[in-house]
Amino acid sequence: MHVVIATDGSRQSLTAAKKFKSFADPQKVTEISVVAVIRPLAAVAFANDLSPTTKAQVGEDTTSRQAATDAVDAIADVFSGWDGKLHKRIRSGSPANEIIKAASQYGAELVVIAAGGRGLSDTVLMGSTAQRVQHYAPCPVLVVRPAKKPRAGTKDVAKKAAKKVVPKAASSTSGTRKSTTKKATTKKTAAKKASAKK
Repeated sequence: MHVVIATDGSRQSLTAAKKFKSFADPQKVTEISVVAVIRPLAAVAFANDLSPTTKAQVGEDTTSRQAATDAVDAIADVFSGWDGKLHKRIRSGSPANEIIKAASQYGAELVVIAAGGRGLSDTVLMGSTAQRVQHYAPCPVLVVRPAKKPRAGTKDVAKKAAKKVVPKAASSTSGTRKSTTKKATTKKTAAKKASAKK
């Protein structure tokens, strides 16, 4: 089985590769092609979240091609030690189109891609790469969505709400018991008065 793993240099793409590795069978995956796509005339350079260079070292000499190479190397490192062949490929053009072409050319049986790798603005302006790949790829596509982080204080708010509910429920229950007892007493008194009149 040949698998294409797409990276845009984001941490989400690294997470997608690790997610795939967590359940993939190394004996069935015979080839992995890690693919990065550089947009030649894009206003935004290739993401550099996976680069081993620090921000202080990044300067004018750092190119999109170098950032793409660093990203491909980072994803390839996830699969070091696997028995199958590992290919590192950098392509140029529209990310969705190039990933789809790569899947066709390499005879891929699965494409692994992260959803929302470059952020909301990129999704709105360029369209979702993952969505286009999912619709037009010649094979199944595994789209890995980023895990939602719990909001700070959510557990504390839930615990406080639970504590407030319990006393109210208890008091309403005891109030119900009191009213039930009052009704029973009232019925007994009425029954006694009725029997006295007879």
